[in-house]
Amino acid sequence: MTRTKVVLLLIIFALLALFSLVGMYFAQEAPTEQSQVTTLLTYSHDGQYDYVAQLKSNNLYNTTTLKPGEGTLYTDITDVINFTFTYTFNCSLPANITVQYVDDEFMSSPNWNKTIIASPPNTLNFSETSIAQFSLTPSIDVTALGELKDSIDTETGTFTTEYSFVIQPEIQVTAYTAAATVNEPFTPSMNMTFYYGSPQGDYIDIEGLNNTQQGSVQKTETTQIPDVMTQRYISYALSVIFISALLYTTRVYMRAKPVRAEGAEKPIEEIMAPHEEIIFKLGKEPSRVTAGMTTVKMKSLDDLVSIADGLVKPILYIKKTPSPTENATRAIYVHVFYVLDGSVRYEYEITEPRTRTAGYQS
Repeated sequence: MTRTKVVLLLIIFALLALFSLVGMYFAQEAPTEQSQVTTLLTYSHDGQYDYVAQLKSNNLYNTTTLKPGEGTLYTDITDVINFTFTYTFNCSLPANITVQYVDDEFMSSPNWNKTIIASPPNTLNFSETSIAQFSLTPSIDVTALGELKDSIDTETGTFTTEYSFVIQPEIQVTAYTAAATVNEPFTPSMNMTFYYGSPQGDYIDIEGLNNTQQGSVQKTETTQIPDVMTQRYISYALSVIFISALLYTTRVYMRAKPVRAEGAEKPIEEIMAPHEEIIFKLGKEPSRVTAGMTTVKMKSLDDLVSIADGLVKPILYIKKTPSPTENATRAIYVHVFYVLDGSVRYEYEITEPRTRTAGYQS
């Protein structure tokens, strides 16, 4: 296998491993369950207030009654306010409905609170119907409320310029249907605020006439998504296969890299370049060079250069071709550098591979 093919396989398996890991990430993030929400029934609470204010004889209005939106309720000319509260429960399915309620009324100011009415619980039953309804008709004596406020201010030593009167029914509805059960409270409050000495005069502001609350009963079903688990298993398998192939190809590539010359990290030409003026290449080594000589092995070419400089002698160099046996097993060249000083031979050897690299086909 050529080096080019190994590099190509290395790139291909790296890309496949990357894509398999990305696929595994998205498969892992995909939900394995899906939820389906079904509405079993819908319902609503509706609490509506209406009123008719009875006025004292006055010069402002050409009438003695006012309804919502017909004019400002000034305290000094308002006698009684007659309210009608209507509660309606609507259900999308026929039901057996039980309605329990209490009618609470109270006064409050920044300085005190006063309960006016705390009625006992009332229970109403409705069978096989989708609508339950009842009404209340509270009546508010404005003059009496003002007198009660003044009495409390006298008792507490306070001076109230603003106070509220609240009608607050507390309703509990239980509706039994074939599909589901509704059990829910509803508190439709109406607030009357009395202002004294304001830039607009002494008047009554009424809020909370319309109260609505809607709801539903839902069923959630969770089911498994089998395709997601299949995708996860496939992504796991592909990731293992491609990563293993990448590791194997990387190992082959690392083993097949050209081996540096033994004892040297640089090509022989780079090692010789700094000292080329004192290195002389020999075509063939004379036999007398080795005969009867004492050979001293040097650890590096720099050490040999120091010896040559000290002796003022050149460095002789010869490149030895390996024997046929060496060529088959090692495939290396031997570079021999030496300095002759009488019967002493100072020598340094470097080995390097041939141009053909082990592990590749030529």
